[in-house]
Order: sequence, then C-alpha cells, then structure tokens
Amino acid sequence: MRLPHKAPRSSVYLNFKEICSSEHQTIVRFYEEYEADIQLLTVEEYFEMSLAYASALFEVGAYSSFLASCDDLIESVIFFNIVNYNGENIYHKLLFRKAVALYHLMEYPASEKILRQLMRMNPED
Repeated sequence: MRLPHKAPRSSVYLNFKEICSSEHQTIVRFYEEYEADIQLLTVEEYFEMSLAYASALFEVGAYSSFLASCDDLIESVIFFNIVNYNGENIYHKLLFRKAVALYHLMEYPASEKILRQLMRMNPED
C-alpha cells in the first residue's frame, strides 16, 4: 500500500519495526501496550502494525482475538483496494486464516462457508 505523501515515521512504528517478525508474543505485547498511540498513526503504519498484530495473534493460537481484528483488516483491504501485500494476496490469506481460526474454535459451519467461498474465488489454489 502506498500513500501519495510519505509522512515521517513515528517513533512507535520505528520501535515496532525493531521487533523480529517471528517474535509473536513480543508483537502482541507491544501492540496491546501502545494501542492508543497506534490508533493515531498514518493509515499505512496503522495497517502494517495491525496486520502484524493479527498475524501474531493467529500464530500464538489466540483465535478469538484474531477474529476480533480480522474483519477490520479485511474491510481495510477492500476499502483501500490492496490486492498484494508483501507478495501475497492478503485478502485470500486473511480469509483463509479466518476459516482456520473458526475451525479451531469449533465453528465448523462458518469455517466451511468461508473455505467454499475461497474455492469459488480461486479454484486452482
């Protein structure tokens, strides 16, 4: 995602970027500690940090918390027309992870519905 004006990076964002992407618990703690400050960031920084937070929640198995943030991210992806993010179809990835989270929470019909929608969108995958 690119914005027309490149604003100076905030200190919260720069501190967040110092965390290794595989340190999921650290990402979750940092985001939750600085959530009020993160809400005030530029759209680009906010999206990137929220996506990393949601991914970290998914990776640590906090599926209910992941689902709470997933729909907002999906809405942002649609609103800002973000097709690829870091070389991945972020819309499909978020939907797939949502289905997996629902499955782990034993919400099988909802999980199956999303998986069927994904199969219709991209039958080759």
